[in-house]
Amino acid sequence: MKNEKGVFLINSFLVLSMIGTFSLALFLKNITLYRSSERAANRITAFHLAESGLDRAIVQLRSDLSYAGQGYTNLGNRGGFDIQVETPDATQPNLRRITAAGHVPNNVASAYAYAMRQVVAYVNLTSSDSSYALFSNSSIQMSGNAGTDSYDSRIGPYHLQAPRQNGHVGTNSIGAHMVMLSGNVRIGGNTIVGPGGNPSSVIVMSGNARIEGTRTAASARKVLDPVEIPSGLTNQGNLTASGNSSMTLPGGTYWFSSINITGNGQVNFTGAATVYVTGRVSISGNGFGTAQNLPPNLTIKTKEGQVTMSGNANFYGSIYAPASDVTISGNGHLYGAVVGNTLQNSGNGKIHYDEALNSESGGSTSTSSLLAWTEA
Repeated sequence: MKNEKGVFLINSFLVLSMIGTFSLALFLKNITLYRSSERAANRITAFHLAESGLDRAIVQLRSDLSYAGQGYTNLGNRGGFDIQVETPDATQPNLRRITAAGHVPNNVASAYAYAMRQVVAYVNLTSSDSSYALFSNSSIQMSGNAGTDSYDSRIGPYHLQAPRQNGHVGTNSIGAHMVMLSGNVRIGGNTIVGPGGNPSSVIVMSGNARIEGTRTAASARKVLDPVEIPSGLTNQGNLTASGNSSMTLPGGTYWFSSINITGNGQVNFTGAATVYVTGRVSISGNGFGTAQNLPPNLTIKTKEGQVTMSGNANFYGSIYAPASDVTISGNGHLYGAVVGNTLQNSGNGKIHYDEALNSESGGSTSTSSLLAWTEA
C-alpha cells in the first residue's frame, strides 16, 4: 500500500484532466455553434438589407432616371447596404442593372461575425412625364442658343430662382433623327421619345448640344386632344396689332380667326385668358402682355394653321397647337410650355417651363417593371 499511495492522486489527476478536456471541448463547441448561429443570423439580416437596397434603388429611379446608386449607407447597429446602378446595354437605354449588397454588422470584412449578401436585379424603366417644356407629336428641331429649363411662378419670377431641371422635351415619334439638337442647345431636363422608340436613333446631337437629364422612351403615347371651340363663343374675327398700336382686353375666353401682331404692336390681358384660334398665329413685336406675367394666366389654343413666334419680346403663357407646325425664333424667352405637331426652336430665346402649369405632377417620374433578380 505504501508503494501505491500515489496511484489515487494520479488517477484523480487523470479524471480531472479528462473532465477539463471534455468541458473545454464542450465550451469550444458551444462557442463555435454560437458564432455559427450568429453568422447565420447576420447572413439573414444581410440578405434583407440587400433587398432593402434594391427597393431603395427602384424607388429612386422612379423619380430620377439618372440615379446611379450610392455608397455604404449605415442603418444603425444592424449594418447597412450599398447600391450600384448601371445601364448594361447601350441599345436598351431603359434597362438598368441594380447590384445591392447588405453588410452586417458593418462594411468591414474583418469585423466580428461579418456577413455580406448581394442581389442583382434587372429593371425596365419607362418615362411617365406628364409635363413638358416642349412636346411634339412628330419632329423637333432645336438650334442656335435655344434650350429649356424650369421654374415655379408660384414662388416668384424666374430671375429670382435657381433654374430647375424639369424643362423636359418630348415627342410621340419613334422615327430616326426626329429629334435634332445642334449648336449650343442645352436641354435642362429629360428627353423622351415615343413608346418603343430607341432614343439613340431618334435623338441626334451635334455641335455643343447637350441633354442634362436622361434619354428614355415613354410608357405610352401622349394623347393630344384636338382643339374644339367651346359652344357659346362668338368668332371675333382677326386679332391684329401693328405699328405702335396696343390693345387691352379683360380676362376671359376668346375666339379669333387668326392672330397677327407685328412691329411694336401689343395685346394686353388684365386677367386670366384663354384664346382659341382657328387659323394662323403670328406673334412678333411686343407680343402679348399676360396678367402679372404668370404663365397660367394665358393659354392660346389653335385648331389648325401655322404658329410663328419671333421678335425680342418675352411671352408668358402656354401654346397648345397639336395640329399645327410651331416655329419659335428671335431673342424673346417663353415662360410656360409649348405643344405642337412639329416644333422648330432657334435663335437665342429659351423655353422656361413653369411648373405651376402642372402642379399635380411635380416633375418627371417613371414606371418600372422588375424583369429578373438573383443572389450573386
